[in-house]
Amino acid sequence: MNKRVLSLLALGLMVGCVEDKESDAESGDVDPTEVGDDDGGGSGDEGGGSGDEGGDEGGGDEGGGDEGGGDEGGDEGGGDEGGGDEGGGDDGGDLAWPSGDPTGCTVEGQTFLLDLAGANFVEPAGVGSLIGGMLTAEIAVLVDSQDSSSMDIEIGLMEGGSQDMCVETQPLAGVSWADPVLSFGPTDLAMDVSGVSVVLGGFNFAAAVTEDCGALDQGVLVSELDMREMGDVFEDLVGTSDPSAICSLVASFGVSCEPCSTDGEPVCLPLAADQIEGPEGPALVPVTAADIADNPDCR
Repeated sequence: MNKRVLSLLALGLMVGCVEDKESDAESGDVDPTEVGDDDGGGSGDEGGGSGDEGGDEGGGDEGGGDEGGGDEGGDEGGGDEGGGDEGGGDDGGDLAWPSGDPTGCTVEGQTFLLDLAGANFVEPAGVGSLIGGMLTAEIAVLVDSQDSSSMDIEIGLMEGGSQDMCVETQPLAGVSWADPVLSFGPTDLAMDVSGVSVVLGGFNFAAAVTEDCGALDQGVLVSELDMREMGDVFEDLVGTSDPSAICSLVASFGVSCEPCSTDGEPVCLPLAADQIEGPEGPALVPVTAADIADNPDCR
């Protein structure tokens, strides 16, 4: 079973849990204020009589009845959930930006494949790993040219090492190169999310070239995911494509949609990840709109 299916199943289970709790709340079986909270809430008996289960996730007091004024709101990113058990970083905390000594590398002509599915997603907090699992395509970065302080690159998508010649690639000229770190953005980047083509807005990326000049590592991305483009994904999963309804759903997991950088509509989820690796891969072939129009396989 591939990562995309596992991610959708996991998100479906989370949705089911929320719906079950809402149903119980309506029937009077559960305090309505507990809908959407973790099992560590309430009296703390489920966590072992003292709130241990909630303590691990929320910083210590959630299972003991202090959710409203305790550590969940202040220490979620600093407890066990955000400190390594889930993603290896602090939910919403600082990203590990790339650094290192100069390598003297010349990587002109090389293509690097960024594995987002294996990245450490720290935002959206709590569900970043699910979102990451939906990003099945690899971002291919071809270095067209390089000088002492900049690079011209081409960005495209590959999956399983194969390039879709019916998808236009994106050239970016003059991106920053401060040996060993290359960085670019903000830009808008087309991406495959569970088989649906969406645009990652305000996409910023940085990574370091390894000492042997054969890969990128310490990669970091910061972007946003517009729920208006995720309608087809959620329609199949939860029966709605309405962006406001999707934002209400993810809010049940403690994740809030934010104003989009494009138009200010509050329907975007922030994306932030580090620990992105980019081994060298097959050469990316630049593809223009004219190439696609002339390609009979794209009709």
